[in-house]
Amino acid sequence: MPNKWLQAGYGKELRAYFLSKRLERLVDFGDIQIFEGATTYPCIFIGRNAEPTNQLAVSVLKAADAQDFNQNVKNTEEVFDLSKFSSDTWVISSQKEKALLERLSANNQTLKKFIDGEAYRGV
Repeated sequence: MPNKWLQAGYGKELRAYFLSKRLERLVDFGDIQIFEGATTYPCIFIGRNAEPTNQLAVSVLKAADAQDFNQNVKNTEEVFDLSKFSSDTWVISSQKEKALLERLSANNQTLKKFIDGEAYRGV
C-alpha cells in the first residue's frame, strides 16, 4: 500500500481504524523506488484484528538492500508508543532526529525571534 495515508487528510479514518486494531509492524520504503518505471511510495503494514497494543515496530528504509531485506528492516527498526498517535497525521521519523530537533528548539532562538520578525530580504 502507498505510504501517503500516514499523513494525507484522506487517511484520517484509516488511521483511526488501525488504532483500534493490533498494529505489529510498519516498513516504510520512503522515497526508495522499488518498481522500475513507476513512481511509488510503498509501505508494508502488518496488523491483526485483535485488541490493540501500546507499541508499533517501525522501519524506515533509507536504501533498498535486496541482498538481505530482513536485516535491513531489523537494523532500521524503532519502537513507537501508540498512545502518542491519533487519527491526525502520523509523523514517522527517527527518534534520534526527533530528539535533536527538540533539543535545538529548546536551546536555540528561532531566526524570526532573533530578527524580531523584521526580515525584508533573503540571506
